[in-house]
Amino acid sequence: MSLRTLLLERLEQKPNAEFEQILFRLEDSYHRMRGQISASGPLSERAIQLIRFLEQAPDGLGDLGRQLGEPFTVPCAAIVELEDLLQRARIAEDTVRSVFDAYLESLEDQANWEPPDYAVKPLWECLFGDLLDPAWMKSSGQHHLLQFISRLAPCSVSHSMHLRHWVRKTASALGIAPPRIFHACNSVDEKPQPYLLLELSTEGNYYNLRVRLMRDPGKYDEIYQETLGFTLDDLPRHLGIVLKKPAITRACLSGNPPVLEFFLPVGLLNRDLDHWRPPGEKSPLSTKYGLVVRAGKRLWDKCWIVNWGRYWNQHCGTLCETADDLRAAWLTRARDRRYDAHLRNGRWIFCLHFAPDADCFEALLDAGVAILFWPRQRVTPPVLSELKTQMAGQTIRELPEWLRQWRQVYWEEHQKTAPLSLLWDDPQRVPPDDRPLPLHPDF
Repeated sequence: MSLRTLLLERLEQKPNAEFEQILFRLEDSYHRMRGQISASGPLSERAIQLIRFLEQAPDGLGDLGRQLGEPFTVPCAAIVELEDLLQRARIAEDTVRSVFDAYLESLEDQANWEPPDYAVKPLWECLFGDLLDPAWMKSSGQHHLLQFISRLAPCSVSHSMHLRHWVRKTASALGIAPPRIFHACNSVDEKPQPYLLLELSTEGNYYNLRVRLMRDPGKYDEIYQETLGFTLDDLPRHLGIVLKKPAITRACLSGNPPVLEFFLPVGLLNRDLDHWRPPGEKSPLSTKYGLVVRAGKRLWDKCWIVNWGRYWNQHCGTLCETADDLRAAWLTRARDRRYDAHLRNGRWIFCLHFAPDADCFEALLDAGVAILFWPRQRVTPPVLSELKTQMAGQTIRELPEWLRQWRQVYWEEHQKTAPLSLLWDDPQRVPPDDRPLPLHPDF
């Protein structure tokens, strides 16, 4: 049920005299309205004409809602935007119903409600009819639609970020604090996230490539190896061969593509991974796969694990917390190297306002930094501020997927790859033959 249909239903419930009063009050703002609406005829037809006229105005439907004497708890413009998002998100109706019922149950001690009868009242009618109604359950102080969408957002693989952004933006417009973040829907059919570990090592002026697929935690299958040496210009061809492997194509077709983790030398960490897009691919890799870089040195030189393993084990229990100022350190200057102090105080997500050079990367890795965001080129302060706001609304574990969706939106809007990189270096996700020595006291 759309907002348009809901307003039509409310209008049809009004007596003719009250309908005329609504028209009279709206005439002050919409001078051409009378010429678009029949002077007589069935109320249902005149109501349709009124809605068709008002929906052409920026907040016409909002004005109608206010004239109906039952102003909705969320602005009509925001509801129209939400309708479009939900249509594109394509969340299964059974999932929507399950989340909706769970939300109703969570209100049992706060409100007097009756479980909806879906046989009589369709699901979407319940959503837009009940969640927007300030009189529903006698609890106008609650913004039920925002609470519900906050719970529903993680259930959309493609539009989770967009729905959460809608919740934050709408809450800000209403002058209220946004609802708390909910995690992905629990499902017995949920598949583990596969990871493709691409280890690029140097041999003189040439590179070697070793690729392993982790489909289940702790289980690694080597699916490709090139040890004869090649230049970086030839890497897209090798990557094309890897991504056409049956195990990868099956994962993509099932809607669960692997995250591509590139183990790189320090000198390559600032590269745009989309420049290695295989021949024939029309859209960037970052719009289809999660892309992160990892520090190859941590595989090849075991002395790097001292702080890395210790701080990861110390902080990984907060992965389900949000990436706000309590956990994220935003650094504006390259010479600000208080990495140890931030790590000791629990701020283990590092976000830079600048592109680090090799010396800065070395210092970050030596300190034990495992999660690092940075722009590969100059980004304006408003963009950085928006990134900080969006990240603060995500849980730490969901940041790689948030970044994939952000990159996808950036590509759609600008037709160029997003300038934001992510180092996500999980010491627990290392192939067994490269795993740091288990007896090391700091790991």
